[in-house]
Amino acid sequence: MSDEQFVPPMPTEPPASSPKQRPAWLVPVTTGLAGLVLGIGSTLAVQAAGGDEAAKTFTLTGTVEVMGDTKAVVTTNSGLCAGTGGYNDLTGGASVTVYDKAGLIVGTGSLGSGSVKDVATAYKRTCKFAVSVPDVPRGKEFYQVEVSHRGKVNISESEAVAGLFGASIGD
Repeated sequence: MSDEQFVPPMPTEPPASSPKQRPAWLVPVTTGLAGLVLGIGSTLAVQAAGGDEAAKTFTLTGTVEVMGDTKAVVTTNSGLCAGTGGYNDLTGGASVTVYDKAGLIVGTGSLGSGSVKDVATAYKRTCKFAVSVPDVPRGKEFYQVEVSHRGKVNISESEAVAGLFGASIGD
């Protein structure tokens, strides 16, 4: 035997590369992102098709007060009240119309039953009505609210959504 060591010949082609290993986190993260995208897409599709109407609308609530003497406000023994004389249109069930800033009607509702708020004297009375207008669309910046034929009262969208509509009529 000889003292020389055997050296293999140089290869003529580069060695075949081994397939790259995927990081262990790649499949779960990719799957999670795909699920998120599908979930958001289906939610938007349902909303576009008319789902989740509650998020697109609100019920405008608040109060209307009629103040005056016995010729303006009549009360009953049960504590209910209503406008009379020149205010006879202000009774439970009177129309409430909500307009958007362009003047288009976006909701209709009515006054609830009137109740005596306080009686300062035998000659002065205040009759308070609850206002309710369901299904008013959101996103209008501000609204105009008209009770019966008494003219429009402006209210911001944030106040309307919060139930802060209020109007008073009389002296």
